[in-house]
Amino acid sequence: MKLIRQGAEAKLFETVFDGKNALSKQRTRKEYRCEQLDSSIRGKRTTREAKMLSKARALGIKTPIVFDIDNE
Repeated sequence: MKLIRQGAEAKLFETVFDGKNALSKQRTRKEYRCEQLDSSIRGKRTTREAKMLSKARALGIKTPIVFDIDNE
């Protein structure tokens, strides 16, 4: 995987998924937060983002396709 961008919340990597070019977004752990709270926040944000992308796509808005979600 090749790092493309890094922001405050996540790192974006160029990768291959199931034989297709893809992007992988990895949310980074915040050391200043309790591990349990941080894991919960990152998991909820990831799930919420995927749902919003899916709903927008269903309305005809061009969005990235979500192939997989791994909250680990």
